[in-house]
Amino acid sequence: MWVTIRLKWAAISTAILYAIFAVTAHEPLDRDVAQRMADELTSIAVSIDSPLTIFANNAAIALLMSVPLIGTAAGIYVIYNTGLYVSAIAITTGVPPIALALVPILAIYGALEFFAYGICFNEGIRILLSVIKRELKSQIRLVAYMIGLGVLVLFVAALLEFLILESVQTLTMIRT
Repeated sequence: MWVTIRLKWAAISTAILYAIFAVTAHEPLDRDVAQRMADELTSIAVSIDSPLTIFANNAAIALLMSVPLIGTAAGIYVIYNTGLYVSAIAITTGVPPIALALVPILAIYGALEFFAYGICFNEGIRILLSVIKRELKSQIRLVAYMIGLGVLVLFVAALLEFLILESVQTLTMIRT
């Protein structure tokens, strides 16, 4: 019962985070700024040499999101900036931002990442509410379980994302 309730709230948090991401993906950027951001993202993508690299980055973000107050603000900031990078790619490639924002979700790994972020984001809020209500002791095991679930989902997402990146790089090399 408690898992179902927490997963429903995590789904709501996921929807909020994705909405922030999707809106920000349409943010107009100066062409030079967009090009610099797109180049930066390309260099990051090329440097990814294992799923653990992706997992470590995403897990750090998710764990930060689970910190009361700070995590909420940091989570929104990270999702906002991620949307800006999508906007930069849209501007530099001419691909509509909505198409780029949907790619990770359609490729499944992004849906898993967003859901894991939603879990951790929600648990950060739950920790804060538990402290306010003086119920942290009774909630800490449940919070730890949910954050562990979020991290596990991120690990699966990182494996999928790495496999997709490797496949795209292989296809690109074959074509050239």
